[in-house]
Amino acid sequence: MAAGGAYVDSQYGLGHNSNEVCVASGAVLYPTVAAPLTVHTLSGLGMVEAPWNSGGDRLNIGGDGSSAAFGTIKLLGGGAIRPGVSDWAGSLAISGFTNVSLLGGSVELDIPNARDYDRLVLTKTGNGHSWPVLTIGGAALNVSFGYVPQVGDTFLVVQVDGSSMIAGQFASGATLKADCLGGGKATCEVLYNSALAGGTGNDIVLRVTQIEGARGTVFSFQ
Repeated sequence: MAAGGAYVDSQYGLGHNSNEVCVASGAVLYPTVAAPLTVHTLSGLGMVEAPWNSGGDRLNIGGDGSSAAFGTIKLLGGGAIRPGVSDWAGSLAISGFTNVSLLGGSVELDIPNARDYDRLVLTKTGNGHSWPVLTIGGAALNVSFGYVPQVGDTFLVVQVDGSSMIAGQFASGATLKADCLGGGKATCEVLYNSALAGGTGNDIVLRVTQIEGARGTVFSFQ
C-alpha cells in the first residue's frame, strides 16, 4: 500500500487471510470493518491505525478468520509481523489499538547493522485513543543479523509508548539464537519491560551475550 490512507470496511477487503499486506512508508491502513478482518502477513514501514470512534478497529494476522475483538490486533497461528521491507530496515507502527496480542505466529526482524534495524512500534496518535497494552503468549521472535554484532550490543526492537507493562514472553522466553552474516550465531537476552537502548521501561530490548563464529569460536558477555 503506497503513501496515503486506506480505509478497509469489508471483511474481504484485504484478501481475508490470503495475502501479505505491506504498508509503505508514509501510508496508513485503517481497519474499520466490524466483522473479523484477517491477513496472513503484515509488513512495511507505515502505520496501521484504529480510527477513533469507529465500529470496527480490529485485525487478525493469521488464524482462521474468527475471534476478532474490538480495539485489538491479534497475531495468531500461521501469521507474521515483519517490520521493514526487503533490503530496507525500519519501523512498522500500530496506533490507537487498546490491545495488541501476540498469541501465535511470529514477529520477524532483520538487523542489518547496529544503527538501522527493524522495530515494531505500538503508539497512539489522537486524544480519543488509548495507550496500547501488549500481551505476548505463544508467538515466536525470529531475528537475523546482516553483520556480526558485538557482545554487549543492545537493540530496541519493540517500543511500547505509554506506561503499561508488557505481559508474557515470546516462545523462546528470555533468550534466543539468531543467525549472523558468515554463518555464525548470536545468543541474545530478550529483556522485557526494559529501559536499555533508549527504552522507557516497558519496551523489549535484545542484548547480545555470545557470538559463535562459523568455525566454533565463542565470545561471551562478561
